[in-house]
Amino acid sequence: MTGEHEAGIRAEASRSAVLQWSLMKHDFSDPAYQDVLLDLFKPGAGSAPPALAGRDREIDALGDLLRPLSKGEAPPREAVMYGPRGNGKTVLLERFIRQCRAADMRVVDLRPKDIESRADMAALLLHDDQTMPGLLEQIKPDNLRFSVPGIGSASWQNLAPAEKDALRVRHLKGLLAARCQDVPLLVTLDEAHTLDMDLGGTLLNLSEALRKSGAPFLLVMAGTPNLRGHLSGMNATFWSRAEKLAIGRLDAAATGEALQRPLEKLSVTFDDEALSRVVTDSQAYPYFIQLWGKELCQALVTTAHTHRITTRIVEQALPAVEFQRRDYYQDRHKEIKKGGLRQAAIAVADAFSGRDTTVKDDTLEKTLIEAGVAADEGGAMGRIEALSDLGYIWNPPGEMHWQPGIPSLMSYILEG
Repeated sequence: MTGEHEAGIRAEASRSAVLQWSLMKHDFSDPAYQDVLLDLFKPGAGSAPPALAGRDREIDALGDLLRPLSKGEAPPREAVMYGPRGNGKTVLLERFIRQCRAADMRVVDLRPKDIESRADMAALLLHDDQTMPGLLEQIKPDNLRFSVPGIGSASWQNLAPAEKDALRVRHLKGLLAARCQDVPLLVTLDEAHTLDMDLGGTLLNLSEALRKSGAPFLLVMAGTPNLRGHLSGMNATFWSRAEKLAIGRLDAAATGEALQRPLEKLSVTFDDEALSRVVTDSQAYPYFIQLWGKELCQALVTTAHTHRITTRIVEQALPAVEFQRRDYYQDRHKEIKKGGLRQAAIAVADAFSGRDTTVKDDTLEKTLIEAGVAADEGGAMGRIEALSDLGYIWNPPGEMHWQPGIPSLMSYILEG
């Protein structure tokens, strides 16, 4: 099936869904209407929201890289998305993947857990064994170490697995450049902060070499706030040359849009006070926005049967939201304790208490040293970076201040 055909099917499915919603009785007596409401919001890791609000800049930046790629040209740079978990990096990455596939591009979606060696990486990047003989014919390697009669289809098929691995690794740059000539190639890597340093360096150097050669190849990576240090350890110049997209919490307007826009299509609206309460309580954290949307729809279907969300509906939904949020915080607390960071997390939470939403770098370091959590500046920075890697705090680009990943998580830590 061609990418154009797949894109046509997806577009038709989308039109059908919109048509179904428009023809559906927006009436709680209609089970189909109830089902659509209950399935509208999907809180969870990587689950796409019904409305992707507040990410126009990131979408535009990725689109700028897509344009040359779609023309068979090398993009000017790679892209890196980074920020605390639960803010939608994976959602943006999946959206971009769908966009590239709809434009008839080839996509290889990598995961660090699947890459244990250079042979693994090469096999994943060149996963289609059917095209290997043709690619080898294009690059005509003159230093094969195998006693095979030429590089025809049969000879490739007759190679042992170890010989195939060695051939892919040895000629990976040439094979990928040849592969990109007919169809542009997008390679994505989520959870990039967990990638082995040596293997990551190989991938970053490969990407740079392919782009410099003019190949239509794009690498897009996503990971936690400390991804910068991880990538810089792999390749000293990668971070400075990449398109950097910091993915944090939304603003109040985007939070309201993320809730209102999908519900309005189903004839559900908010009272101003009710919307303000939900926006404030969600702390503009995308995971909590989805959680609130889910529980509000549940309240509408199970008890209210009204198309207007009032403060009374918010109160009905609140206990379920709080229960799931505390369960979420319990998991994060366990992570912090497992990393030996509980005392550091408490000290950092104390530093944020009674302040604005940001704290200076040196203030956090001083707080950790005075609390006896760290002996010196170096030890304090190590704990700050470890907490950042967990998304407890993070440092947006171009700022000297830290901010909470989720403010109310600090309150939970202090309670414990």
